Amino acid sequence: MASDAKNDSLSERRELAFKQISEMISPEQAESIRSKIAADDFGSALLEMTMDHCYADVWPREGLSRRDRSLVTLGILIAQKAAPEITFQTKMALRNGLAPRELEEIVLHALTYVGFSAANLANATIIDVLRELGIKTEGRTAADP
Repeated sequence: MASDAKNDSLSERRELAFKQISEMISPEQAESIRSKIAADDFGSALLEMTMDHCYADVWPREGLSRRDRSLVTLGILIAQKAAPEITFQTKMALRNGLAPRELEEIVLHALTYVGFSAANLANATIIDVLRELGIKTEGRTAADP
């Protein structure tokens, strides 16, 4: 009996995921994904997990609009250099209300942070450690022996 309830819940979540894809990409894309999952081929399990987590659990949440989620998602994917996902998510972003000019601005904005954010984080962390250890950080050669 508990297994039936779990399957019903999973089925409801999966249908929510397909609804999300239908609205954000197209009904044809949702059906294509449904067919790929049903085929039970290599990669079907990954696709199921993606649908269940991303499109049933995360995208429908109320904390951000779909448009805002698209902004965040594209920024993350740009940082990861995930070209196939950027392609998919760009289509979704357009359906979620982003304009082509805004997509360009996302790329230009990400440019700065993809290259510099890791260095700034490391720099701040190292400075904190040096200060905690009582090592001077003032002046360009302060940490030199």
